[in-house]
This record gives sequence, structure tokens and C-alpha cells, in this order.
Amino acid sequence: MTLLDTSAVVSFFIIDKHTPQAEQIFHNVFDGAIEGAITDLILVEVCGVLRRRANKESAEMTLHKLNSWIEGGMLQLFHQNEEVVSLACALAIQHGIKGADALIAATADYYGVKLVTFDEEVQEKLTGKIEFYP
Repeated sequence: MTLLDTSAVVSFFIIDKHTPQAEQIFHNVFDGAIEGAITDLILVEVCGVLRRRANKESAEMTLHKLNSWIEGGMLQLFHQNEEVVSLACALAIQHGIKGADALIAATADYYGVKLVTFDEEVQEKLTGKIEFYP
């Protein structure tokens, strides 16, 4: 199982330098080679990024696609609970990462899944603490 963070999902929907990697990861998810998941926070962040970087219609279409993939079982939706929030606070304090990044990393750790992120700062600061997808 892999948790796709906001950067991985956004790069699938908006062309950037990470789009080829994101497309391969989603291809693997769609083919069943890997199981993919996102969090409710990632869902909200993706909507915000798509609205700002593209437009309202792109954000709405992306939300619809993600929800249909969740409902269809192509993606799982993880939720943050008190334990995840506590772990996220510890990660933010110990490693100096942003709150949203800490919540996403803590969710991956809590559920025991690999994290897919293109955020180099997160990878650098949490190597050895969180398991990353190659």
C-alpha cells in the first residue's frame, strides 16, 4: 500500500517536472500493481491547488474523479485521528516540517504504508523515519 501525497496527485493532473513519475505511479495503481491511498487532507489540498493553478472547473473535475476512484475502490481514503495528529505534532516539532506535511507523513506511518512524495524537504528530513515509495 502507498499513500500518495498532494504533490503526487497534483503532478498527475497538472503537467510539471514530476508528471512522468506521477503518471507511472497512477498507472501502477490503476493496473493493480500497487494499492494507492490518499487522505481527506490531501483531497482538500488537491482541490485548492487545482483551483489556484488551473481553474474552478478543473478543481471540480478532479474532485469528481478522485471521489469516483475512491468509491470504485481504486483508491482508499485514510482519515486522521487523535493518534495521527499526536504523531504529526511530534514530527513537526522534531523535524521542522510543515503541518500538512507532518499530518500526511504521520498518516503513512500510522497505517504502515509507504509515502509517495515529490517534496524533497520531506524526503530529506524524514528519511529513516518514514518509509518512502521509490
